[in-house]
Amino acid sequence: MSVFDGIEESMEKRRRKFALQNAGPYDLCRRLIGCQHITHGAAFAKHLDEYEGWPAGRPAGDGIRAEMAVLDMLGQNKLHLIFALHALAGGSRHAAGSLARSVFESVSKSFYLMARPWTVKKFLLLETYKTWRTSPEAKRPCPIKSFLESWEAQELLGGDQITVEEFKKFRYDHKISGIREQVYDGKILDVQNQMYAVLSFSSHPDVLRTFTALHGTGLSNDFMKIMAELSFANLFLTANSQSRLLGGPESAHAGAVMRRALQDMGPQCSFVMYPNKSEYTDNLAIPIESLL
Repeated sequence: MSVFDGIEESMEKRRRKFALQNAGPYDLCRRLIGCQHITHGAAFAKHLDEYEGWPAGRPAGDGIRAEMAVLDMLGQNKLHLIFALHALAGGSRHAAGSLARSVFESVSKSFYLMARPWTVKKFLLLETYKTWRTSPEAKRPCPIKSFLESWEAQELLGGDQITVEEFKKFRYDHKISGIREQVYDGKILDVQNQMYAVLSFSSHPDVLRTFTALHGTGLSNDFMKIMAELSFANLFLTANSQSRLLGGPESAHAGAVMRRALQDMGPQCSFVMYPNKSEYTDNLAIPIESLL
């Protein structure tokens, strides 16, 4: 056995011990992630069937593009949640926190896109620009102007026009902090900020984090609660964002899993990732009230 094999064996023993010590919340996360995997797969397959039935050259409307953008984010979230759960069970809350942070940030973004699908092109533009900035074209005197004239941007815009000033404003207004402040307000933001601080602490190479133990300090329980919250949010968003395509049995199964999850979480769980503004809840096919 190599040294690395020995490390992996030791970590696997630690994961099994952690899973036994945290059996309730650990199993809850596994059930939620498993159901999200099934629901995501069903929606993805139906998107492919729908796409294959379109006439050649027909562009997708903003509503469908928003559905697919959210579905893609939630699919990535599933992987991040699985790896975060393994990292947490293996003893590294810092690796778990870094992975869970991206899931946390995607929740408000998903609610925003579901309520405002007409913004999807601009979001795709912003994310494409991040990649485009590494190209030689980005070294021109006005990189944003060059980007908006590029074939990548023109393909995304599909004939629409956007000025440099409009792009800059949308970029400024739609940082993750700005999106969260549009979706949430009041005390719910304060509670979320506490969660975000826990996750963000793990995302920087601070010396002090090396001396912050996971086991025996209560941090394990705190992290499992956050993981359960994010796993629930990922399934909830999948079922709602894809409700147009999901059939009755699929929606009913997701609803049953979420309803049981809320019971298992107990009265202390208020689903703090749920928007408290009607603009972002009125369009939901499965509102939280229907699961209580």
